[in-house]
Amino acid sequence: MVHDHLLKACQLDPHDFTTHYMLGKWCFEMCDLGWFQRIIAKYVVAAEPPASSYEEAYRYLSRAEELQPRTFLPNIYLLARTCIELRQFYKAKYYLNLTVNLPPRDACEKCLVAKANHLIKKLERYDLGMNVLLYDSYHFGFSE
Repeated sequence: MVHDHLLKACQLDPHDFTTHYMLGKWCFEMCDLGWFQRIIAKYVVAAEPPASSYEEAYRYLSRAEELQPRTFLPNIYLLARTCIELRQFYKAKYYLNLTVNLPPRDACEKCLVAKANHLIKKLERYDLGMNVLLYDSYHFGFSE
């Protein structure tokens, strides 16, 4: 239901940054639900939780970034996390570095910067050169 309302809002104003960010975050969170959380949600809401994909989340989040580039740290950080889930580690490192280099405006954004630093250190253990772009079968320690 929330997804449908956000899609309608996106159709009414395709240049609204907030709607694209919220759709991207919603898609990411739906993908990030574990099997146990899905079972609980199924019984609490009396319906199967909606399905989504990280690709869909990436589309909405990257559109939000196009609309307001380098302004909203939570969007940039979520783009990085989405790229990690999509195994696009080179892009993820770009967005993580962007998150770290932009000034945080509040405590929440400071926390995101700390999380981004942690993920950067995790990614630095691996060679993210051109070979990674050619082979997507590597597992870089990001488990589900």
